[in-house]
Formats: sequence, structure tokens, C-alpha cells
Amino acid sequence: MGELRLNPNLRVWLKDREGNFSHSKPVAAWDEDGDPYVIHESELFPAKRFANYGGLTLPNELLGVLPGAGYKVTTESDEGEIDVIAWVVERDDEGHVAATPVTVQGDETVTYTGESLDYSEIFCPGSKKDTGGVGDV
Repeated sequence: MGELRLNPNLRVWLKDREGNFSHSKPVAAWDEDGDPYVIHESELFPAKRFANYGGLTLPNELLGVLPGAGYKVTTESDEGEIDVIAWVVERDDEGHVAATPVTVQGDETVTYTGESLDYSEIFCPGSKKDTGGVGDV
């Protein structure tokens, strides 16, 4: 078969307590045996040593970025309404498509983690919290 070359864009899949996909981390390095390492607490860490290691996955495919001006989201931690400035639309390796908000806080800090956060409600432009939003996410 010849020499294999690893895809440099692979991610380490991590599971939650129930064994479901929780989140992923980008592979930062590979050792001589082909085992992945990730950045954990500012250090290279062997991914297979995580108790919740679930294997490797491909990164999501970026389909596009949509404007989000006027949209707001709320979180389970009740931080109040958070302004959305854009929606990043991606397809995962199983074909599921999701839109993740790029948000901006009152101090103008822009946040996009690339991971789904615990948003409890989405409000369309012109809607008010007391009249109801789009609904649960």
C-alpha cells in the first residue's frame, strides 16, 4: 500500500458521561506510532489518555456564513440576551447540517467556539423575550 499520510485536519472526538458525542479538539501532533496529541491546559497531551476518548473524526465542512444582525440568543446559564452577528453553517461527517451563532457581548467581545453551546432560545429580529422567540433550540 505504500506510506500512509495522516490527514492533518483530523479532530479527536470526546464523549460525555452518557457516552454520546460531546465535543472535539483539533489534533495538534502525532507520535511515531500514529497516536494523536491535543493541546490540553497549554501542553501537548496524548488524546487516548482522556477517559472520554472516542476516536478520530473529520472536521465539519464549512457551507457558509449568514448574517445574523438582529437575532438574539439566550443560554441555560441565564446570561440574558446575547446579540448574534452571524451564523456559521456547517455539515458534519454524518451529513447533519447546523448553524452555530457568532455572538457579541456588551463589551464587544466576539465569540465563536465552533462548538454548539447551551442556547435555550433564539429570538428573530424585532421579537421580544416577553412575547416569545422562535422556541427551544
